[in-house]
Amino acid sequence: MERRSFLNLGSLALGGVLVPVCGRAVAAEELLIPMAVKLKKMLADTAMTAATSAGASYCDVRIGRYLNQFITTRDLNVENVVNTESAGVGVRVLAGGAYGFAATNDMSPDGVAGAARQAVAIAKANAKLQGEPVRLAPVKGVGEVSWATPVKKDWRKVAIKEKADLLIAANKAGFDAGILSGGSTGTYNIDSTVRGVTELQVGSYVFMDIDYRRIGGKSSGENYTDFQHSLTVLATVVNATHSDRVSVDAGTKAIDTTTTYKPEPKGWPNLSYNRGGDEFGILTAEAGAKLPLIGDRIEFIVPHCDPTTYLYDRIYAMRGEQVEAIWPIAARREERKRPVG
Repeated sequence: MERRSFLNLGSLALGGVLVPVCGRAVAAEELLIPMAVKLKKMLADTAMTAATSAGASYCDVRIGRYLNQFITTRDLNVENVVNTESAGVGVRVLAGGAYGFAATNDMSPDGVAGAARQAVAIAKANAKLQGEPVRLAPVKGVGEVSWATPVKKDWRKVAIKEKADLLIAANKAGFDAGILSGGSTGTYNIDSTVRGVTELQVGSYVFMDIDYRRIGGKSSGENYTDFQHSLTVLATVVNATHSDRVSVDAGTKAIDTTTTYKPEPKGWPNLSYNRGGDEFGILTAEAGAKLPLIGDRIEFIVPHCDPTTYLYDRIYAMRGEQVEAIWPIAARREERKRPVG
């Protein structure tokens, strides 16, 4: 994902940092309450009965309950503690010589039976495409057994303070980077308020482009207008033989067009640019608007300033209508000097 696209997700993503999105929040005491064995057996029997009645020749049932505790710290502070529980039943069957599987988080008898019947329906649908039926190897049953993973220290019984102290100690032990970089042109006035940020990685504000304009900003609404466009590509109309369009000498070799947005003719609000290949671009006009004439010069605001700049050896700095300076693009020149092969 491009950094610019990520900016649009910023508020949504940050809002979810402290609160897990899976499972339901429960009190810490509920983490220690096990699911009753009687309930698990009843749900398993319900699933197997429903699957067999629907035509399954084999059925296994997996009942899962997943407990988590999230402790979030920042620097020397505990910012959040959340306990979550999620549970569900998975049913796998054989019917018609094919496997079928279905799952549900509805832990009621009706919910589990419905999942079992759905698993059988899926198996029967799969059987129509199965080249050779599944045959299970004969295995002697083991009866009713139970097994538990050996645990040296149950995390649920460790005090929250002890866990938080461990996290804060790790924070204290972290090295002092001295410099913490953040942000970009699009978030300079957001990241500059974040505690600990010492510098901003901004650059595109010098030129700006259409892609940046569309992201919106903290203080500028839907369109990002904190900085103005200063980078344009100058092109010439080189063909005007058609009444509904003209061609300019600025194609993909002159303007990077890999983004969704098109170059924008500066001062020509009723014109629209379309790619015409490596060497050319095509301009069309809205109904009633005039097309430029052959030989006319048109400046284009670029969709993405970085890759467009890289296409050139130099930048012409203008003050009004006068060229005030010519700046070589160092990275481009160094790339050309690099040996081939």
